[in-house]
Amino acid sequence: MDSSVGGKTGINSVHGKNLVGAFHQPRLVLADLTALETLSPRHFAAGYAELAKYGLIDDEELFFWLEANYPQIKAGGPARGEAIARACAAKARVVVADEKEAGNRALLNLGHTFGHAWKKPPAIPTACCMAKGLPSAWCWPTGSRRSWVLPPLRMRDASKRI
Repeated sequence: MDSSVGGKTGINSVHGKNLVGAFHQPRLVLADLTALETLSPRHFAAGYAELAKYGLIDDEELFFWLEANYPQIKAGGPARGEAIARACAAKARVVVADEKEAGNRALLNLGHTFGHAWKKPPAIPTACCMAKGLPSAWCWPTGSRRSWVLPPLRMRDASKRI
């Protein structure tokens, strides 16, 4: 859903994942919403988890809007386009503030670190792994969570929803 936003490209090396690459911002991002109709329910849910991630790290209103509008987003139409546009805008805000990943851009990895533990066998798609890793990452005790958008009381509430 969001890989076109942010300009970070990378390939894996023997030393780790995505360690060889570059930063190059796109001039234009096109999104063909009809392509989502070809996804299996599992892949659609994994992409939806990526949308929810942006609500957790940048836009609390988006998180709860996604929850309230899930049926319309799943069905397609204007709500789906709005969800993707808002999530891409949230990612863009994070990227603009930290283009080269020196600080808060690391929040974009929310769920991915735990998710890669699920990536055995490798046939499990990355987005599905991230979706599985998101609740674990959210509940993991860490001081960095204080900089996230949801206040502590809502964090417990959000972890039940994801």
